[in-house]
Amino acid sequence: MLSSNNTVYNNFFNNTNNFINSSSGINIWNTTKQAITNIVGGLNIGGNFWANPSGTGFSQTCMDANIDGICDSSYMLSTGNEDYLPLAIPTGYINGSVKYNNSGISGQL
Repeated sequence: MLSSNNTVYNNFFNNTNNFINSSSGINIWNTTKQAITNIVGGLNIGGNFWANPSGTGFSQTCMDANIDGICDSSYMLSTGNEDYLPLAIPTGYINGSVKYNNSGISGQL
């Protein structure tokens, strides 16, 4: 079955072929960025998580410099079919101090 003009977001695609381009048309592969926990545990909903079993999928390797859970670049599936807000692997910072035998370690925060 062919389908177009759909809005597809907050899905976890984990295949070697996550998308088949047909001549049926164009789909929308993201929604507007929203501060809602996404399917992979990130802070925002936007597009989809693009993975593959070998761990080298777009979402598994993309940069997320501002740590908002959205890749810094869009994911082009085919002409006219682009996920402008693909999900990234959730990361963050751990606040605390580094200690050894209950003593601070020089040069560490």
